[in-house]
Amino acid sequence: MKNPKEKVGNPIKAKLKNLVSRGVGLVTEYRENELRDRRNVDHVLSAALNRSDVLSAVRYPVAYVDFLRACIERSVHLVTEVKGDAGAPERAANRFAMLVRRLSLGLPAIDFSVAQEIALIADRNRSLSEPNEFGQWAGDIGLHFEFSSSLGTKGRILFNVVRFARSERCLELGTAYGLSALFILAALKAYAKSGHLATVEGWDPNFH
Repeated sequence: MKNPKEKVGNPIKAKLKNLVSRGVGLVTEYRENELRDRRNVDHVLSAALNRSDVLSAVRYPVAYVDFLRACIERSVHLVTEVKGDAGAPERAANRFAMLVRRLSLGLPAIDFSVAQEIALIADRNRSLSEPNEFGQWAGDIGLHFEFSSSLGTKGRILFNVVRFARSERCLELGTAYGLSALFILAALKAYAKSGHLATVEGWDPNFH
């Protein structure tokens, strides 16, 4: 004769088994989608680099590819909200909420032609060899550009902030080498009826 406790336990075990099975299925599906997206991005980058005119113009191909990849591959970010949007107009609040959701679920890619254009400018800036020294830091302009500029990931966030906010007038504090400005201007051109960017730099110009 079967133990009564076994009869009670069987449905619970079945539910747990079903939950585990569904969880494994979701993880597997997510992983497969991630791998597929990665392959698709690899195909796009390979096709872009196969053009002889591109390869001859690029000085730092690995950094160039990393820049493009950050602009177009699946991009998910951890978001911590430090201040709510209470009191904001409903339309603005909705746009902000959508931006936050897309940051955590997957940020829209940047138009590939725009990403290529800015990536080539970044590549040229990396090759600037004029000395650049201030305080205890000593190097050249190319090195300074690398750590002081908004490259693919940050640029993509800026681009989408302008896109979701539907900004028409933007103020940037800290021009540096102008790369952030290029992302902002590209978004203004694509999504604003009319757009204006004012950018302010407190230090001497990095280069002309």
